Amino acid sequence: MTDYLSALFDAPVTIHELASLGTEESENQIKGFGYGQPLLLGIERDSRREKFVFHTMAGDQFGHERPSERACNILLDFHTFNKLPLPSSGR
Repeated sequence: MTDYLSALFDAPVTIHELASLGTEESENQIKGFGYGQPLLLGIERDSRREKFVFHTMAGDQFGHERPSERACNILLDFHTFNKLPLPSSGR
């Protein structure tokens, strides 16, 4: 991951935090079907600290057993993230 992020940002990257998200019982109920585990990654680059969330997806009984299916879902997430319309102010 360090090599990948260093190449992506064209700068040395140090990972200072790596944690699974949604591991509390109440939060885990939402992820109960096992579509994957989001990971929180904290890095430092250019004397700045930043945090990212990486989405993972495992093969399961819901049809994600092929790598191409998992890649398709991750690309769909990428293209639709933060694109949902905001609720109108009148509601």
